[in-house]
Amino acid sequence: MSIRKLLSVLFILCVLTSIPALLSADELALASWNVRILSDGSRDDRELEHIAQVIDRYDLVAVQEVRDTRVLDRLLDILPGAWDYTASEPVGRGVKEIYAFFFRTDRVQLIRDVQTIDDRSDSFIREPAIASFISGSFDFTLVSIHVLFGNSKDERRQEISYLDDVMELVLQTDEGEHDIILVGDFNMDGQDHSWEMAGYRPLVSPDQKTTITDTSSYDNIWLSEEHTYYSEYLRFGEIYPFDELLFRDDDRQASLMVSDHRPISAWFSTDRDDDYHSDWGEVAYAFTPAGYTPEPEVVPSFPDDRVYIAEVVTTPTVQESVRLYNPTDREIRLRGYTLGDKNRPDSLRFTTERIPPYTSLVITRSSLSFQINDRNEIIYLHDETGMLVDMWEDS
Repeated sequence: MSIRKLLSVLFILCVLTSIPALLSADELALASWNVRILSDGSRDDRELEHIAQVIDRYDLVAVQEVRDTRVLDRLLDILPGAWDYTASEPVGRGVKEIYAFFFRTDRVQLIRDVQTIDDRSDSFIREPAIASFISGSFDFTLVSIHVLFGNSKDERRQEISYLDDVMELVLQTDEGEHDIILVGDFNMDGQDHSWEMAGYRPLVSPDQKTTITDTSSYDNIWLSEEHTYYSEYLRFGEIYPFDELLFRDDDRQASLMVSDHRPISAWFSTDRDDDYHSDWGEVAYAFTPAGYTPEPEVVPSFPDDRVYIAEVVTTPTVQESVRLYNPTDREIRLRGYTLGDKNRPDSLRFTTERIPPYTSLVITRSSLSFQINDRNEIIYLHDETGMLVDMWEDS
């Protein structure tokens, strides 16, 4: 073997090595990761093994875009060693998502269970989730969010502009804790003008791409400069290119089996803390932005036991398709349901189709009345009344 090949092999082995094995006993590896449509119906064990392999690189991982807790239980069974997770209630208008936090129980302890903010002004399509942990002497609170993608950047910017208020709410509600860390998929880079995070610093710059297509810098970790960045924070960890290392840069395969986002991570010291306190009682985060005047509004409810979009295969490929899944114990009739993209949301109307219990229905390319784009695409599923049942987006 040539020296060049040997060095290449050694580099790959180093990158694939679990980060905790490289950390000292008083260091914590914290990560954030949007795992695309993580649901029980859309993930087989092989896919979960890939996901577990990536999660096992860290000590604590905030996961976005989870659809149910069944898949979290399956993932927990696959993870090696001592792991646990906590998960939020389902949140979202129409499409429900769950925020999850996986953590090594021998390095991290949950000290306040996950909560979502009481979004009285309905400012977020998916309310942020908040949970508190301690590792060694370092206690901290994580705020995790998956920001609206929407039809334009203006819609995302509206949500992002409220995040400084959320951080202030958490700070004021729990006055003893100052290490408040904001993580998630923001669908916007950290230097966009919509950010109003005075006193906080993003760790990922716009030139560092967090999507597997190397086109976007959507994922980030924000730290308080005064209380975390210049104290417990040690260094940036990585934007882990699992798509290149595990799938040989096959973006389509990496996205279908794992995610279109890469995990991002940072390392923290756990041998000191500047605000440790022992009062970790229950709190409530009631969020109302400044100047908000409540207006009567009827928000439609969506049952948990409904058909949803489990998988989308985009162009260019003859396998272009949409897979719907029925997670219930009853047959679901699709008569009157519609399926479409962002240009024609009601393009395809179902007539006689039915989905038996715990079964998928695949709509292939020959049956689709629209083309699924491989960039910036949104797929909508509406029921016979026109209500949004589920939505898929490639962000």
